[in-house]
Amino acid sequence: MNILRLVALGIFLLCAGSAAAQFPVGPVRIVVPYPPGAITDTLPRMIAEKLRAEWNQPVIIDNRPGGNGRVATEFVAKAPADGHTLLVALPDTLAIAPSLYRKIGYASTDFAPVALLARQAFVVVTRQDLPVTSMTELIQMARANPGRIRMSSWGEGSAGHLALELLKSASGTDILHAPYKGAQAALTDVVGGQVDMMITGYSTAGPHVKSGRIRVLARTSATRSPLTPEIPTIAESGYPGFEVLSWYGLVAPAATPWSVIDTINRAVLKALASPEIREKVDGYYADMAGGTPDDFGKVIRDDTAKWSGVLRAAKIQLD
Repeated sequence: MNILRLVALGIFLLCAGSAAAQFPVGPVRIVVPYPPGAITDTLPRMIAEKLRAEWNQPVIIDNRPGGNGRVATEFVAKAPADGHTLLVALPDTLAIAPSLYRKIGYASTDFAPVALLARQAFVVVTRQDLPVTSMTELIQMARANPGRIRMSSWGEGSAGHLALELLKSASGTDILHAPYKGAQAALTDVVGGQVDMMITGYSTAGPHVKSGRIRVLARTSATRSPLTPEIPTIAESGYPGFEVLSWYGLVAPAATPWSVIDTINRAVLKALASPEIREKVDGYYADMAGGTPDDFGKVIRDDTAKWSGVLRAAKIQLD
């Protein structure tokens, strides 16, 4: 019996190794749920170039915007589970959407984590003439004027919106949410003074901060960034433990063999170690990530639990 078990184990390991050795056997498609231009597109494109050279196979970027990321995500959920179709996943699409929408064609468990590419904190910015210069002063103004301060975001139930809901809960304030169709439109009205504040990425807001058209008050990370050490955190502004991070990672359909996932993970980590990709990530004021598929899986599970709780508490759900 022991001999039979050893033979069976040997066959299993041989098959697993063979699957990894044969991958990829054709083009690999990386599906991006947003249009070209942002880090969600440029970072995967740079990684795709490295993977083409590593595998000697085409690696195609497939932009499929629509439905706040749901179109692309549902497409990959139904794709063959062979590693040849991957998805660029974000909190909005994988950790928030399944609890946000009453009708949705996928769950986070329909995907297998492959590799976490980068993390990115948000910043709190205000219109230039709002008479506050710190988070403490902003909270004081919000408490003194409930429902009077307006914050824009790139959509109802977006990570920026839920960061606001978390801030409102932590600070006991009533700040009005004004959803827009896209981050640029939302930020444009902060710059123009039509709304008072926004929680967004510094890569988006930074040029307006440097030109003096808007003011930055704080970061949503647990600690200050070495790239912007002058910006304090919300946590150090009187709300210890406050942390909101966006992230970008690759996932595959759930039934994808582990040997294939491991092969992709190793190749992606090798790509992330390249100086030009590190420089690009720094340019977006983001942090390199990496790690194992299990590490990324924990990030997805933790954020799913966090944001589903925020959605329930704020009674936010969309059709």
